[in-house]
Amino acid sequence: MRLFIAVDPGAKAKEQLRVMGEVLRPSAPKARWVQSPQYHLTLAFLGEVDGDHFDWVIGAMLEASRVAGPFKMTPGGTGVFPSWREPRVLWIGVVEGEEVLSRLALTLRVALQIKGFPLENKAFEPHLTLCRSAESLLPLKQDAERYGAEEVWKSCSTTVSEIELIQSSITSTGPKHQVLHRTRLKGASA
Repeated sequence: MRLFIAVDPGAKAKEQLRVMGEVLRPSAPKARWVQSPQYHLTLAFLGEVDGDHFDWVIGAMLEASRVAGPFKMTPGGTGVFPSWREPRVLWIGVVEGEEVLSRLALTLRVALQIKGFPLENKAFEPHLTLCRSAESLLPLKQDAERYGAEEVWKSCSTTVSEIELIQSSITSTGPKHQVLHRTRLKGASA
């Protein structure tokens, strides 16, 4: 199973991401745009996981749930990977809740690495991916920055109260996600 652990950004943020994608799509017609039901904020990408290790993943989620209680998350700000010199992935960042997300991601990473999961060793950057492209996304920069402005996203705050284990299946029409497990956040409130 191809798995990752994520946070759901909430219905308002998903709708705003969908609208932003529709507005920007004509400027990058060859890009692969994320579909609304697939929007998520990844805390840890696990890749292919043997079913025998499923309990280890649930254990790591339980451990992470103890470091944070429910918290407010607000998307906002635009970014790209790897950089604006060669933009290939366009995303919306997080302007509220970033510290808690980082703490959750770090706790998950440590707990999973102790169990032997080979996770990517790069800095955590909380984000919601809008699109990916083999070609430069530079033509999107001006519009993306305008639609990524914090004031556009203020009404998209959500209370995050759980983390989700998601299976990603690659299909001919793009990835399809299925939530396999949810763990409620039980730690001290943020």
